[in-house]
Amino acid sequence: METNKEINFGYRKQKIKLLEWEVKFSFDQNSSMFWEPEFEIFMGDIDANGHHELTIDAILYYRPDKDNYAFMIKTRNVFRVGFYNDYSNKNFIISILMDVALAHTRAICLDKNMEEKLPLPLIPNFKPSMLHRYANIRLFTPSLIECSYERRHQSGKLNAIVGNMNIGIEEFRNYVIKFEPKPITHPDSIIAGLTHKEGEMQGYANFNYDYEHHEGDEWKMHIDYGMGILPIAEIKVRSSFLLHCKEEELFSIPVLSVIIEEAIINCNERFTEQCKVHNIEFDGSIPANDEQLKMHSQHVINQYFGSRKKDDINNNKMKNDPQPMTFGENTILITKGTFMILDEILFHNNAFDHKHNWEAVSECPIIEPFYLTLKANYMEIEKGEIQLTFFQTVLFYLCLDVALQMMISEHSDKLQAALIKNNFVPERQKEYIKFGNEFYKRLNKNLKDCGATITNLEARRDWASIIR
Repeated sequence: METNKEINFGYRKQKIKLLEWEVKFSFDQNSSMFWEPEFEIFMGDIDANGHHELTIDAILYYRPDKDNYAFMIKTRNVFRVGFYNDYSNKNFIISILMDVALAHTRAICLDKNMEEKLPLPLIPNFKPSMLHRYANIRLFTPSLIECSYERRHQSGKLNAIVGNMNIGIEEFRNYVIKFEPKPITHPDSIIAGLTHKEGEMQGYANFNYDYEHHEGDEWKMHIDYGMGILPIAEIKVRSSFLLHCKEEELFSIPVLSVIIEEAIINCNERFTEQCKVHNIEFDGSIPANDEQLKMHSQHVINQYFGSRKKDDINNNKMKNDPQPMTFGENTILITKGTFMILDEILFHNNAFDHKHNWEAVSECPIIEPFYLTLKANYMEIEKGEIQLTFFQTVLFYLCLDVALQMMISEHSDKLQAALIKNNFVPERQKEYIKFGNEFYKRLNKNLKDCGATITNLEARRDWASIIR
């Protein structure tokens, strides 16, 4: 990094907030412990004065290794930033503001450290070159409501009674998959025949799910619940739960009803939040009823025992054989870039026909609940090596194939506004195409070397002509 670089920008501190402070176990500051930072960034739209509200969530771990930590602190720093119409230095500027955020975190940590009489060493100064590298590889969070650090401590404990067993349920994540305002002028509101008549509304809901079975009795259940209120908006939310129980206990109406009811509550809460973010006036909800909970629960049970369990048995090796993926800048770029592109063509960008595109990719099969589970697992790559099933590895390369073809086709123009806003600048896009193609070719070679044949990977489709 150039040390004598001159930049022209201004910023003002808007907010400094301690999000979380956790001491997990005793530690010795003379041991091999080290400080490690993480960042999550959201850049708001430009205001009338040409300024952005830039949010940097900083998290510092004090840890003995990549898999454990003894202590962590999370802070939120909000800046009002003026780039003065020069975005060429954006990442350089953000790396400077990362350092400012770390300085605030260091001061808060020192104060809390003295207050609680902990033997924590001072958070060090990180090299400008390292922070600039962080800024370069960081793809921004699309929405402030999706910043994970403030939500990470929202995990809740639920319980369900099955026979004489009390089943503990931990909700460990919920987030917005998609939110779209649908005012009276939106095509869906027009098709529904709604007018400007006060109080005239139409509601609807959709439901899907996925699960992961780990060693022993550990299960993760993911509920994707969506609802729409015309002429207000439409939302879809994923809620994820961790359970330790037997198969017949998880796939039972008492347990699933509790999980699904919580997912519907989350969906209503996120709907209200997003309406506020988008300045939409709305005060209401669509609560769950017992009949609805039983219907959805029975659907999951019937589908699991009717087909999905059999598929799991038949595809046991693909579902259970773990494939490691290691941490690296190029790996993060390929991972986050792929899902950013797929999210645009499947969920967010109205220049694309989402319904048609989902039908097209589902034949691969990139099915929506599978895709969301895949994305959640792959995004953990920022924290270190991840273990993925063979099925998930193949599914990711199918997603990569779609994304790469989008970037070298006429569809690329429709993606640019969203990609650039989220720091996926043209230079990074070129790197993504280069490294992504190498990544894809390497998989096919590895498959041939081990004698595996994956038809979906060998017969590449012309996604540029299929996607619309």
